[in-house]
Amino acid sequence: MSGTRITFLGTGTSNGIPVIGCGCRVCTSPDTRNRRTRSSVVVGIDGQQVLIDTTPELRLQAVANNLSRVDAVLYTHAHADHVAGFDDLRSFNYLNQAKVDVYVDPLTNAIFHERFAYAFENPFPFFGGKPDLRMQVFEGPFQVGETSVVPIPVGHGRSTVW
Repeated sequence: MSGTRITFLGTGTSNGIPVIGCGCRVCTSPDTRNRRTRSSVVVGIDGQQVLIDTTPELRLQAVANNLSRVDAVLYTHAHADHVAGFDDLRSFNYLNQAKVDVYVDPLTNAIFHERFAYAFENPFPFFGGKPDLRMQVFEGPFQVGETSVVPIPVGHGRSTVW
């Protein structure tokens, strides 16, 4: 895959590292490599910036990595550590004066419409007032621009994630 660039924005656990109140040697380590935000990735491919998940630290991750453009977001599932940065997508709407394509499985789509109902009601007359999205629901392989994506179901606790 020539021209593909992967940037890990965060590689921590669902709690981040260090964990609040934890006294283990990793969480108390002075090594900056043990200060990690929750997991998120940006894949630059075929001229697009594809963000995988929007962690609670998305704003900080974007600023730290000079991320100013997101063309699409792929959500793996609707747990808070993967979606709590959802509202920060409005910054990318404003910067790019465009909607963001969001790829979700049917369950995540239903949860988003309930949890973030404000984003799907009463369109704003300008980009940046709230997330402005084009929801793309997948139930199997799909395309993001020219790139083929094959979601692989993985057991995650009591649920299946993509």
